[in-house]
Amino acid sequence: MSIEVVIPVIGQNIKKAKITDWLKKVGDTVEAGEPLLLVEAEKVSMEVESPGKGILARILVPEKEEAPVGSVVAIVAESGEEIGDDSCDNKNSNSFDNDVVAEKAKGESIASGEKGERHIVIIGGGSGGYVAAIRAAQLGAQVTLVEKKALGGTCLHTGCMPTKAYLAKASVLEKLKKSSVFKNRENVTVDMEELAAVKDTAIVELEYGISTLLSDNGITVIKGTAVLQENVKVSIEPDEGQRFEVDADNVIIATGARPVILPGVEVDGQAIHTTDTIWNLRSIPKKILIVGTGAVGVEFACIFNALGSAVTLIEAMPEIMPFLDSEISKSLGESLENRGIEIMTATKILSAQKEEKKVKAVISGEKGDFVADVDMILMAIGRVPVTRGLNLESCGVKLEKGAIAVNSRMETDAPGIYAVGDVVGGVMLAHAAFMEADVAVENIMGGYREAHYPKVPNCIYSFPEVGAIGMTEEDARIKYDDVSVGRFPIYANGKARVSGETEGMVKILSDMSTGEILGAHILCEHATELIGEFALGITAEATVEEVANTLKAHPTLSESLAEAAMALSGLAIHLPPKN
Repeated sequence: MSIEVVIPVIGQNIKKAKITDWLKKVGDTVEAGEPLLLVEAEKVSMEVESPGKGILARILVPEKEEAPVGSVVAIVAESGEEIGDDSCDNKNSNSFDNDVVAEKAKGESIASGEKGERHIVIIGGGSGGYVAAIRAAQLGAQVTLVEKKALGGTCLHTGCMPTKAYLAKASVLEKLKKSSVFKNRENVTVDMEELAAVKDTAIVELEYGISTLLSDNGITVIKGTAVLQENVKVSIEPDEGQRFEVDADNVIIATGARPVILPGVEVDGQAIHTTDTIWNLRSIPKKILIVGTGAVGVEFACIFNALGSAVTLIEAMPEIMPFLDSEISKSLGESLENRGIEIMTATKILSAQKEEKKVKAVISGEKGDFVADVDMILMAIGRVPVTRGLNLESCGVKLEKGAIAVNSRMETDAPGIYAVGDVVGGVMLAHAAFMEADVAVENIMGGYREAHYPKVPNCIYSFPEVGAIGMTEEDARIKYDDVSVGRFPIYANGKARVSGETEGMVKILSDMSTGEILGAHILCEHATELIGEFALGITAEATVEEVANTLKAHPTLSESLAEAAMALSGLAIHLPPKN
């Protein structure tokens, strides 16, 4: 089966690109992901990679000519496959008509057939769903978004945003109490009612913002439930009104995920919580047991520790945050323990039972089984995709390990049906859902784009924070022969020293033969902001030398990034010379 090579989306307002060089000629064998051509648009140059493996069968647009974004410029065929002469007659059939798109994205009436020829129904209004809706409307589609709870999904209501509201205040309290320049700092207390009110106000404002954006983009939002039918039909049952069916051209499933509940642990929303129920808390528990050391578990451990709780954090794996670079994970664990957080690895919770005002948890660890008496338990062991009630099987949508199976274009096995966000499993992060939403919509609207997860940064808003992107050192040494590691301790950074936030390091992994950045890992104050520099660097294919030569303002924490890059060659300015 032949594969079309298209001009990718280069920038939001870029309509055409000039082909400056063909890197392959007709008849050459190409691999998936291998660069085929170079394009240039408004001083932006980039490589266009082959979307699949095969033979470069036809070049439809020669060098030095321009082609619209989304247009087909070449055909890659399987070995021995014949490509007829008519393959170039419709070479721009999948292209965006950007002028038409611009007109149709101005918020015209969205009655059937009046806004765009393509009607997309999106099930779920969380991070993936609402972003997909807005992008689809911008590209000229008629969009219907169905959400049964509240716009913004888990991230806004029980995940990213409320935890950051609590972490922001907990961080202020922690810094205040450990600083010697403030008197009577030990007597500062937290008003939990006011803290909850601040969080609630922010959520209401952000949800209103999403609702306004959807309205401004001419998107129909229906509060209710949606069920897939055959032939890309969707049955919608509004909270108010009668059930009806929609003949969609495409469907995007973005139903998210829910917390994992273990057998033997009954969540009551009072003494035993998940991240969905913890937000009703109006007092600080004296002792809390947190099960799971993913980002959520560690962030809540930092929150309650700063608020004054005695925190025990348990993890079934041999080390905390096993998905992180092991050096960073170990350093973070030491930092948490120095704050007074008890960490038990290779430990599981077997059962939990509420007794009067306490909770008895039966725990199994390296030293055998024992009972822990605590005031509260928080289950933070991950989330599972929400797929029930969608009628997936009868529509040909397959599941893998409980998640909707998709390819790199976010397509399911059912023609016309896509899925994005937590419901596809894998990288369950809001910004990953943003990317997947863009990928799905651009493919629906005639472009060609693939999700690329190595470029997705991972952030933990702990004390101190963690920002990571790319490979861990362990993975890099398996794949590459000559891996170089550059480290720069945060205590050697001037801004960190005067701020009193000296914990952590910057760590860069590089392929010595090419200077390619394989991974970057930051443990320090504001690491979740700093990692964006490496995300840009990796996306732009910057070398470690270019990172080292990028001048940073002084004094800033960002200087540590350049110092770590210089440390790869032993040239860091603020480190003693290597022996």
